[in-house]
Amino acid sequence: FIDKTGCFVAGICQFIRQWHYSEKEPAKSVDIVLQVNGIPLVAIELKDELKGQTVSQAMAQWMSDRSPKEDVFRVNHRVLVFFAVDLSNVYMTTKLAAEDTRFLPFNQGSAGAGKDGGAGNPPAKECWKIGPRAKTDYLWHDVLQKDSFLDILNKFVNANIKEKTVLFPRYHQLDVVRKLVADVAKNGSGKSYLVQHSAGSGKSNSIAWIAYRLASLFNAENQPVFNSVIVVTDRRVLDKQLQDTMKSFNPMLGEVEVIDEDKTSRDLLAAIENGRRIIVSTLQKFPVIFKDVKKVEGKHFAIIVDEAHSSQTGESAAKMKYALADLKSAIAEYNAETGKNVSMATLDGDAEAQLALLMCAHGKHANLSYFAFTATPKDVTLDMFGTRQKNGSFRPFHTYSMRQAIEEGFIHDVLAYYTTYKRCTKIVKAIAGNPLVPIHETSKAIQKYKNLHPKNFIEKSEGKTPLTCCCKSCCEEETEIPAIKTTRLASDFETLRLTTEKAEKTPVAFMLTIGNLAMRQARAQFSCNFLAAAGYKVVDNLGFKTVEEGVDAALAANADIVVLCSSDDEYAEYAVPAF
Repeated sequence: FIDKTGCFVAGICQFIRQWHYSEKEPAKSVDIVLQVNGIPLVAIELKDELKGQTVSQAMAQWMSDRSPKEDVFRVNHRVLVFFAVDLSNVYMTTKLAAEDTRFLPFNQGSAGAGKDGGAGNPPAKECWKIGPRAKTDYLWHDVLQKDSFLDILNKFVNANIKEKTVLFPRYHQLDVVRKLVADVAKNGSGKSYLVQHSAGSGKSNSIAWIAYRLASLFNAENQPVFNSVIVVTDRRVLDKQLQDTMKSFNPMLGEVEVIDEDKTSRDLLAAIENGRRIIVSTLQKFPVIFKDVKKVEGKHFAIIVDEAHSSQTGESAAKMKYALADLKSAIAEYNAETGKNVSMATLDGDAEAQLALLMCAHGKHANLSYFAFTATPKDVTLDMFGTRQKNGSFRPFHTYSMRQAIEEGFIHDVLAYYTTYKRCTKIVKAIAGNPLVPIHETSKAIQKYKNLHPKNFIEKSEGKTPLTCCCKSCCEEETEIPAIKTTRLASDFETLRLTTEKAEKTPVAFMLTIGNLAMRQARAQFSCNFLAAAGYKVVDNLGFKTVEEGVDAALAANADIVVLCSSDDEYAEYAVPAF
């Protein structure tokens, strides 16, 4: 579809209303279908809230009234993505599976695209001659408009033939990639960008899309903006999910160089100096070779940082910057100010010269662009990578908030049952006059919760002798409280992670999803995130009709752990036959 000038040609795009798709049931039709050169690629069911219809009915229609066995609806056969749309919300899926179909939200967020807000879409403000805009007008104007959709088709849609899946970007992923690429195309290299995307945002896919777009970005002189795109993670063992995602997006053999645990820092050095388009590595390999990287003068690098909140303030990050930065201008400025004659050749000389060179590496450099991803940026992370505001503060370039992820069902709200000490005190005081509440047991339980809080482990208990409780409202009699042995609640999880990394075989955790659609998806998402962080290979599933079907699939996957994901009411029904 693209000629030598980058323009779309020979692409006949058609918008068809009431598209009849079935020979067996010719009366049935889809509200809207978009075709390119006669091939149906997008199918849309519309609902009008003014008539009492909602997006939930559109999703139900796809699940119950559209057979996935129809040729046009088979995965990666014709239609690539199925949308359910009303005036307020948009949902999508790339695979119809009857009642097991999993729809993902395709909304901007309540505060607008890339801003800190919740689920849904912002209020429609603009009006057109035909009347007020709907909240979901962005789908037609920004996503499915001809040039936009052909760009998505060409640069975003990714089909996995082996696993029979199609990857279509969610709205925030599409938005962040396009905004980052547009800013780099306008300003060139040398800027830093902070992307604050919560867990559940599909970060690995976003990183892969950005890496490939930056690697193929050219300036007005038809020269590549970046010689190499380097994806860096601070984990000592390269993240398997990120590694697999980067490889799966690769359209050309050898374009991506993954420096995994089977390769050394010397392989990283060779990849940088040979100008590999995309390099994926751990941060810890840079300190070994930072003195040996020589051929960087005149080169530009895009550095994509995973988990930037924890990795970019240490020695390894400083040496990575030293290795990749073009220090010529910084050294000249330092020599002019100090009257000294420091050069790259003095790196192995005296300690003062080495310190001066490392100082020159600090700060921003015209040949380095940083794209930092984190869900929880610290103040120092904002200062390093954030976008400066007029008042001097910094904010992320793009945000997919934890609130939005929670409201969209991708992560759990850990503060849903949060209780303050003040509230506990009120409860204790209130129960004294309530004959139906056992005072001693209730007070003891609340006191135990307070004393076992991890904050009190460190601040109040360490090295102290048993004390006598002085709170007369809590206890009828003075009670001696023994000292509490300190511990770190994260230690068991860290031990699990280290054990997993040292194991000869990566353990496989299989999600046996069954029953209530919303509950199984939420619990599978939580379990996948938890076990993946512990180093497990996770196998997620859309859902199974029977327990036996799920067990057979788990056995076929050689799973070491099977996680049953369902609702509280259904666990009793499914747990026994599953085990």
